[in-house]
Amino acid sequence: MKTQCLFSQSSESLLRSVWAGTLSLMLFAIPQVQAVTSDQWKQFNLNTVDHYVIPGYQALSKESEQLLQASKALCAKPDKPTEALQNARTAFHNTMDAWQRIQNIQFGPIQILMRNHSMQFWPDKKNHVAKHLAQLISSQDPQALSDEEFHKASVSIKGLPAIERLLFDIEDAKALLKREFDCQVLVRISAYTAQSAADIAREWQDMKQHYSNTQAEDSYFEDDIDAATSLLKTLVEPLEVIRDLKLVRPLGSAYGQQKASRLESWRSERSLRNIQINIDSLYQLYTGSKSDDTAEKRGLSALLDTQTDMAIKQQFSQIKQQLTAIPAPLATAIETETGYKSLVTLAESLKALHGLLENAVAKLDVHLGFNSRDGD
Repeated sequence: MKTQCLFSQSSESLLRSVWAGTLSLMLFAIPQVQAVTSDQWKQFNLNTVDHYVIPGYQALSKESEQLLQASKALCAKPDKPTEALQNARTAFHNTMDAWQRIQNIQFGPIQILMRNHSMQFWPDKKNHVAKHLAQLISSQDPQALSDEEFHKASVSIKGLPAIERLLFDIEDAKALLKREFDCQVLVRISAYTAQSAADIAREWQDMKQHYSNTQAEDSYFEDDIDAATSLLKTLVEPLEVIRDLKLVRPLGSAYGQQKASRLESWRSERSLRNIQINIDSLYQLYTGSKSDDTAEKRGLSALLDTQTDMAIKQQFSQIKQQLTAIPAPLATAIETETGYKSLVTLAESLKALHGLLENAVAKLDVHLGFNSRDGD
């Protein structure tokens, strides 16, 4: 996807000049580091899988199961429907939190049966979720929710965006409970989401063997560096997704052209929260730890020289501060000139972090290669 212009031509030219100069200084300042050994890459791989990937999917499995139970409780005609709806919405938020922490992993088991798209079909540029969900509900056919039939349904209505519509596009719980089939659909989609998350968490336990022994005849990877590349991509490339899809696309070409409906999860008013979790998760992946305890560092941070590491951490810190300063919900902030400018600045900061990480990885003689988003 070509990044759209956010400024006037003169402003853009100035920004590009400033950015080019800043980035040149950043890249020039990063020294060549010593080569990382195969054993170090293997340790990095296993630590990342053990302490980041697998726990991330386990959390998603746990929270999505809670969402299923909350959906069932809501649709069981509870004595306190308002409380039941709030519980279901809270469970949705917890599940989406868990998904946003592991959303950057777009390879491996998540790709089987297109589960990456069914978990969250977004961006939905042609409004597939609304169209297919309306078709399913209008059918009023319980057989369409059976295992045999539901697997044939569009991936757009098998996950979190469809659940969000069902839980947040209503005024109160009574409105949903009056539409019994809508509730059955909610439970069916929640069940599919929970089952998918559980399967992915289990399959990653098997996937780990390919990182443990890259020399095995049936290994997915050529060597430990090749295995590390698959994980490093999940640190670098997602920054483009956050910038281009979660910010630049909703911002439009200029102030006045923004579209809040293009924001991720705008119905549940968690667009900003998603990005905050994304950045926290990527920082954890970078450092290899949930804390700043240097003794626990197991990520890319531990393999870089101090100067490079500090530059990247400072950029992460700057982005976190910018996110904290932006008021929620993002759908409101994007409509104000001040909020719009803050989001433009945030997009540029994400671009700078992407450049720093991309260059740091290259200095380790790791080539990320083809980006699946190239040419979009």
